[in-house]
Amino acid sequence: MCISDSFNALLEHTNYAWYYRTVVASRAGEQADAEFRLAGPLCDGGDVFAGDADSPYRRFPAATGVGDVIAFLDAGAYTLEMMSPYNARPTAAAFAVTAAGRLVPVRRRDTAEDLAAHDVVPAGD
Repeated sequence: MCISDSFNALLEHTNYAWYYRTVVASRAGEQADAEFRLAGPLCDGGDVFAGDADSPYRRFPAATGVGDVIAFLDAGAYTLEMMSPYNARPTAAAFAVTAAGRLVPVRRRDTAEDLAAHDVVPAGD
């Protein structure tokens, strides 16, 4: 099973072969007992994420499926700057965890309107 967003939201892994720890957000307390190939929907070789321990697979709870949110941990500040609207996919939202353990949004997901916000249609002659 392939699950994830896409490399337009986390580009560094393709440019630098960086590995990010991941967890299924709603199943963080469950045992990671099944292998999954972690990939996004862009049909591009860069849209497949590195696996665990020299394997092409990540270990997640067996009940993981479509609709589950995969959290990429320790992504860092440059991740937000490297996001792009590749293939007209709106850039992702971003969240931080406070010292008290509270999840707070730091960037909202772009909308279709955001994708076209800076476009200018030339006037006809």
